[in-house]
Amino acid sequence: MVKANSKTIKIMLVVAAVLAVAAGLFRAFLLVNYIEPDTGFYIRGTNMGTAFDAIVIALVAVILVFGFLTRKNPAPEHLDSKSTVVVFTSALCAFMYISLFFYGIYKLSGIVGGMNYFLLAEIVLCIPCCLNHISVCSSEVRAKNTPHALLAMSEAVFFAVRVIEVFMDKNSQINVSQRSLELLMLCSMMIFFLLEAGFLVNREEGNLKSLSKYLMAGTASMVFPVIAVLPYLAVSLFWCFEAQFVIMDVVECCIMLFAASRLLTLRFE
Repeated sequence: MVKANSKTIKIMLVVAAVLAVAAGLFRAFLLVNYIEPDTGFYIRGTNMGTAFDAIVIALVAVILVFGFLTRKNPAPEHLDSKSTVVVFTSALCAFMYISLFFYGIYKLSGIVGGMNYFLLAEIVLCIPCCLNHISVCSSEVRAKNTPHALLAMSEAVFFAVRVIEVFMDKNSQINVSQRSLELLMLCSMMIFFLLEAGFLVNREEGNLKSLSKYLMAGTASMVFPVIAVLPYLAVSLFWCFEAQFVIMDVVECCIMLFAASRLLTLRFE
């Protein structure tokens, strides 16, 4: 099989992005017209949910095809930060992690009668996550060593905590489909940063990993926030749905931008 080239990969990214925007707009339309704000469930008798699920399945299929087409593409030796876009989006992520850190301290200081251990874990992890993005900004090519790998791994752990938190949350104003979308998004981000950490570990020459897993995780991290986060934020701002954790939603959108910048600036062999 012929290896997928840079042009093919960018075309696949555009296809995934177009499908994601279409699904996001459709999701916003459903939130306004076909989902009850009090319960978060679809109005009885509608089959709009099936149509939306079909779009999401098509998007997942595109990501899987993307992975299949690039399965023989070797991963580059390292991920560089020569692109201004990568540096900017990484700095944005660092700023949002610091903002989340201070917001979390403020929230925890006002808790009476109980401790939110998920939030506590998240604000502790915000520090290494912020340092990870600062390290991306501070050098064009990061050294392959344990400290840098652990910093990248901290973001994978951060999103693993978020996966558990969302999975166990029974009080938020979202239905099963919304929770499923968020879990898909968070798992994608967790895997994305796990693979980022893999680029900071020394590998034997000739034992390069396939690029496909990184591209699939990055694409999923890029497109799922467009479906799961942006429509809900838009409707929360202009309608009657209540956003539960706005600053976390903004963090996830910044990760979306960072993942997109990574994929669009990869140097293919």
